[in-house]
Amino acid sequence: MTRSAFAFFCLGLAALQIAPAASTAQSELTELWNADKVQLLRGWREFRTAGSIHNAAIKIKLEEGWKTYWRAPGSSGFPPQFDWTGSENLKSVKVLWPAPEIFETEGVRVVGYEREVVLPVIVEPEHDELPVNLHVNVDYGVCKDVCIPTSAQIQESLPAIPEPVDPAILHAAGKIPKIVVSSEHPGLISCRIQVVSATELGVSAVIDVSNQSFKNGVAVIELPNHPVWISDAETRRLDDDRLLVYSSLKFFEEGPLTINRSDIHVTLLSPPESMEIRGCLR
Repeated sequence: MTRSAFAFFCLGLAALQIAPAASTAQSELTELWNADKVQLLRGWREFRTAGSIHNAAIKIKLEEGWKTYWRAPGSSGFPPQFDWTGSENLKSVKVLWPAPEIFETEGVRVVGYEREVVLPVIVEPEHDELPVNLHVNVDYGVCKDVCIPTSAQIQESLPAIPEPVDPAILHAAGKIPKIVVSSEHPGLISCRIQVVSATELGVSAVIDVSNQSFKNGVAVIELPNHPVWISDAETRRLDDDRLLVYSSLKFFEEGPLTINRSDIHVTLLSPPESMEIRGCLR
């Protein structure tokens, strides 16, 4: 989603939720402008034989009662987006996502964070001996009784010298879901894809949880880098060892509805444990 489309969608959503009570909306909006604070944690540089990486993070701090979204926010949310245009000595950058919380608001599931979230960022410099000058625009949504878009612009220099490890970044990294590649674990997951309509597919996954601590909890199905709307996953126990997860996928681009099974990701959230299964090759 482009930034303009993001803003248009968010403003439309905000308007729908604000319209019924103008006085309440005004109060909420007044509080909003002080509700969020975004900063970049400089972190530390790791020097390796094959080149260096810099461990940084984006920290979003919210006032009491406000929430922001995870990368897959649920059927009615909008995920944070990052634009690194203008950064210097930046070869690559990757944002990592600690396991989110699940909230229910008037029957709508929200997948995200409240109060505060630290998103670890792995930065690869073009030249190891030089600092990385980061310029990032963050577009994201914040919600309380209303949900509206906001943005932040951050500039920070990441020095090419040893610095102390930041415990806040380490703590956040420890909450990232365990990555499991399905091709390395035969029998862990099997998927069925069915055509529902000309613009909709259904994806069901059966997951072996006999050796996992995911007897209960919530599942999220994702198709990274695909322009598709995904419904909140329905989860049902088939028996003590198997979990059934189902989501419908609606495509908004013309052409045949095709997906690669290796692109399907299923994340199981069962605090304090979480696991992201990548690929569904059976």
